[in-house]
Amino acid sequence: MLLPAKITVMFERREDGGLRAFSDDVPGFVLSHSDPMAVLSDIKPALERILSHQCGAPVVVEQLAETIPTQRQYVTLAA
Repeated sequence: MLLPAKITVMFERREDGGLRAFSDDVPGFVLSHSDPMAVLSDIKPALERILSHQCGAPVVVEQLAETIPTQRQYVTLAA
């Protein structure tokens, strides 16, 4: 992955009221929890860990403006 890059994270509601987050841009990135706020707070650190491992160097992830309620966009930068 070349940096900077834009990553789209999509959300699906779970039957139990929880939330599932995933991204086609980051293979293996899936978060799911019965507490939607737990999922939302885990997105940035999870993306940073996965992408830092893939790039072999620290990566910083920042959320871009929320434009669609069912997804959020993030930008990755070299740390």
